[in-house]
Amino acid sequence: MSGWPEFVRDVQTGSTKLPRGLPQVRSGTLVLDDQVDPAGLPGGVLSHVSEPVHYLDLNGAQAHSLSELGGSPELWAGVTKLYASNGALRSLQGLELLCNVRFLYLDHNELPERELLMLSELPRHQLECLDIQGNPGFTDEVMQALMDVPGLLSRTEFLNGVRLRDGRR
Repeated sequence: MSGWPEFVRDVQTGSTKLPRGLPQVRSGTLVLDDQVDPAGLPGGVLSHVSEPVHYLDLNGAQAHSLSELGGSPELWAGVTKLYASNGALRSLQGLELLCNVRFLYLDHNELPERELLMLSELPRHQLECLDIQGNPGFTDEVMQALMDVPGLLSRTEFLNGVRLRDGRR
């Protein structure tokens, strides 16, 4: 029974030292909170996810890039909604693996202008929602450059929280 009083104390005080299991995919949704160390497992935390994921919630995660999280190309290709707001992203390295993303929330991170301009490399005609506001590189010039990319935002219904068009087709 050694260690039992410490365990109870940790539970009562909300200690994060309690053991945590691998993140679980539920109905195609995977939520990683800000307590998950993105590189805490060999190859990154997503390298240990074997089920398909269509909605990946990284809200508040402290990863500096998408590639830091690991994960197979198949896992990233299945993601249609990426919610990576309010985190520590400084790089969009790994963005090229998001070949089916339709909803992309990258607001309030630490992304500089050069990284936000990488969004121009996303597949055309499929982004329905894009939010990049609140990043240090978010400028009118970046927005104009992205809007000038043929087809990039042609289906986008919401841009930075503002409705551009009626989503009914």
